[in-house]
Amino acid sequence: MNGFGITPRQRQFLDAFTAFENTNGYAPSYDEMKAALGVKSKSAISSIVDELEQRGYLCRLPNRSRSIKLAVQP
Repeated sequence: MNGFGITPRQRQFLDAFTAFENTNGYAPSYDEMKAALGVKSKSAISSIVDELEQRGYLCRLPNRSRSIKLAVQP
């Protein structure tokens, strides 16, 4: 992942997401990402996830808890 075309906040999200997943072996919840980024609303996290999914950095598995995964980049 080269980080081109994403905002500094999105890069911060990806870094925190990766660190959490590497440490714990599973994806963080929205509440855990709120705490990691210091934001107050889940909607802010949801917006970041939506944008990163559209750009191909993340993917979601439907109907699953903690379903966000890093997408494999070509």
